[in-house]
Amino acid sequence: MTRLPRCLFMGLALLLASSLNASTRPLGIDDIESWKRITEKVISPNGAWIAYKTEPSRGDSKIYLHSSEGEKQFESDCGRDIRITDDSAFMLFTVEPPHAHVRELKQKRTKKSDMPGNVLGIRAMGSGKLETIENIRNYKIPRDWAGWLAYQVETSSKTAKQENSATKRGRRESREKRLALNLRHLETGATRSWPCVTEYHFTAKAKKLFFVSTGNHKGFEAGLYLHDLDTGHTRTVITGRNEYRQISASPDGDMLAFLLRSVDGGGSRDFSLCVWTGQGEPEVVVDARDERMPEKWRISENGSVSFSANGERIFFGTAPARPARDPSILDDEFPGVDVWHGSEGLLHTVQLVNRDRELRRAYRAMYDRNSGRLVQIETEDAPQSRLIDHGNADQVVLYSSKPYELQSMWDPMRYDVYLLDSTTGARRVVAKGLRARPAVSPGGKYLIWFDYSDYSYYTHHIGSAKTYRISEPSVLRADEESNTTFDYRAPYGVSGWLDSDRAVLIYDRYDIWKVDPENRTRPENVTKNGRKQRTVYRLIRFGRSENALDENKTHYLTGTNEVSRASGYYRWTLKHAAEPERLIAGAYRLSEPLKADDAETVVYTKETFGVFPDLLVSDLTFRQSVRLSDANPQQAAFRWGTAELHRWTSLDGRPLEGILYKPEGFDPTRRYPMIVQFFHKSSDQLFVHRTPEFHRSRIDYHYFVSNGYLVFNPDIHFDPGYVGESAYKSIMPGVTSLVDKGFVDPERIGAQGHSYSGYQAAYLATRTNAFACIEAGAPVVNFFSAYGGIRWETGRNRAAQYEHDQTLATIWEAPLRFLENSPLFAMDKVTTPILIMHNDRDGSVPWYQGIEYFNALRRLQRPVWLLNYNGEGHTLRQLKNRKDFQIRLAQFFNHYLKGAPMPEWMREGVPAVEKDHNLGYELKR
Repeated sequence: MTRLPRCLFMGLALLLASSLNASTRPLGIDDIESWKRITEKVISPNGAWIAYKTEPSRGDSKIYLHSSEGEKQFESDCGRDIRITDDSAFMLFTVEPPHAHVRELKQKRTKKSDMPGNVLGIRAMGSGKLETIENIRNYKIPRDWAGWLAYQVETSSKTAKQENSATKRGRRESREKRLALNLRHLETGATRSWPCVTEYHFTAKAKKLFFVSTGNHKGFEAGLYLHDLDTGHTRTVITGRNEYRQISASPDGDMLAFLLRSVDGGGSRDFSLCVWTGQGEPEVVVDARDERMPEKWRISENGSVSFSANGERIFFGTAPARPARDPSILDDEFPGVDVWHGSEGLLHTVQLVNRDRELRRAYRAMYDRNSGRLVQIETEDAPQSRLIDHGNADQVVLYSSKPYELQSMWDPMRYDVYLLDSTTGARRVVAKGLRARPAVSPGGKYLIWFDYSDYSYYTHHIGSAKTYRISEPSVLRADEESNTTFDYRAPYGVSGWLDSDRAVLIYDRYDIWKVDPENRTRPENVTKNGRKQRTVYRLIRFGRSENALDENKTHYLTGTNEVSRASGYYRWTLKHAAEPERLIAGAYRLSEPLKADDAETVVYTKETFGVFPDLLVSDLTFRQSVRLSDANPQQAAFRWGTAELHRWTSLDGRPLEGILYKPEGFDPTRRYPMIVQFFHKSSDQLFVHRTPEFHRSRIDYHYFVSNGYLVFNPDIHFDPGYVGESAYKSIMPGVTSLVDKGFVDPERIGAQGHSYSGYQAAYLATRTNAFACIEAGAPVVNFFSAYGGIRWETGRNRAAQYEHDQTLATIWEAPLRFLENSPLFAMDKVTTPILIMHNDRDGSVPWYQGIEYFNALRRLQRPVWLLNYNGEGHTLRQLKNRKDFQIRLAQFFNHYLKGAPMPEWMREGVPAVEKDHNLGYELKR
């Protein structure tokens, strides 16, 4: 076992950053594809085992199992979906077919039904014995108890074809019939099976499994069943070819609640709510036409069914019956039209985006098992709710945004908040017009919210109906101090509550404050030195931590210094105010640790720009750590780089910071090409590794640094209402200060930004010719047309972001401000070659903004290109498109900043008739 002393980590990082090995080479675009990320990590409850998965952008994943001492126990290609049982005795995972094999079969046009299936792996931790099960469809293990595995496998497709029917319903059922459910005792291997299972679940606490079967021709009846794992007895809950939906077990596993609809004969097509108490037949407690429901409402199959924690209440969903069109009117006779109304609540585009969801919306209702009472909790005027004390409390919180839907077009959504008494159905007002929905304290005594009107926290005592202001900015500054753009500032947040709701812990910029929920005592800074040391303390909530914090236990914090950006772990007590005790800290970024449920073993990462965040294992002292993973050993073969803070003064005298990324072997006597990439504030990412990847919207830092570029990422200070000029005043003196150092070639500077920074890049091109080229992604260039535009992913109008952020006014209040912020109206000043990436399915920035930009530059006969990735949104999702974008970015910047030849697509374009076979460059496999 190799242990890494704390000092050795930084030594390795410095060695990596400073040494220039003649055998290393620049990172290529194709090299990025094989770079791996750690995308799964699991620690056993006893802390003895750690499993994780690495996977590249394209290709096969790989899973590993290590002991907590760091010894590798097992590995498997193509593995994923790792689970470790609650007793730490077994690891389970699935294995997918190799990527190359699947690609080969696709090239041969292999039918989907003939493609190879997944394999389930079962590994015994003690003996190391490995078993596999083929053609696995899915598997489950209990969360809070162990010893059992349930999984489904497919039967032959031939049988399925014979069972297939002509209807879609028949085809769906025949596919379901192919799935058998298998229950395996992991220790003995004993297995039993049930045929044609469509749904199955373990209960939370009791050792039971319930499932639905469609039955088969060999005599196994269709129905809902409950299997007791202790006794081995399978009980029939109900039989019949019915539809069973939203099945839920009580916390002790003794009862089931579910929705039932008969599919045989001429029965009702509506669902009923049934409860099975473990004895006899299930009881229909709310039938399809129950008069206790609102008139013309029905039980909704889309509403989840659940029990209260004490099992006395059942929550389910209802919905109004939707009227149907007159069946005598044919589709080709019914007009297809959307009718917008200026006074309707939500903007019609929002309604259209939400339409399918609204048609499926269910409104929470409650059935009380003791009294037989049915209460409709949510209604159309108050369609959102939150249970208190896991449903045990008589009160339920209701939220309504209905009165504010119209003004949400230009103002953040507001809410009226009520408490509903489920025993009487009476509502009482808690607060109106809040910009946030209040949360419930763990003990169920209080509601808490942040009020943007005075930047204070408030609580509402549920029992007494009294409301308290528990903080005020003169004592506890709970809102974002550094926010200079929005006309309202968000809170830093609540870190937790003490037992019995005795106090709430609230963050300011640096510290944690203990606050009395009824304001009987002055708020107390319980971390004491955060602001003095400019260290941001935040509570670590390990995994399945309790809802309330125990003052008698030791707690752990992350701490990040705002000046150096160094981070650390700290030990801390809640018994009294005390400075946190530093356990480990340094010039790196630490992750939030993953802790074993029943041991002090933790897994965490350290990273810098040069050091990948590989997994380390330690205990809660962090005195010694063992490295587990080595995800990217190939990094040693490539030229890398370093990251450092750079400081300068803005044009209006503000001190600013940014990050300068330098190539390996940096020589201050040389002049380097530089790319300026920015958004808002990025200097806090000094120690972020930035794993090489085909990014969705920006350059890959490692690729360009490895290939001899400087990359500069400056912070921007925004003056309210003038975002474009703020970017100019912040970025350009930062660029000039670097040019003045002599190692930046002033003739070879490029810029790149996307969305908000795409706009800023477009604006800079109208104010300076300092850049040899600029790539602007999804840019807004016309504030006038963008103000009235739509975010098509949500349907929301864009006015609010201007009135509350970018211009702080409407068009009619400050037309000159809109004009001055819009690059479009100064486009004749642009001389810089511009590459635009804007996609036709962009749901955030309207695509026509990119078109306006392109057409303006085209009309002015400036060098301009536009990339539209068909069907892509605001950023690129498909790997093939992300890779293509990185290739074109490299070609674009290499031409203008390094003198590389223009590729065909830049020189001549790609005619539309050639787009299906010609990319304008050679695509390599």
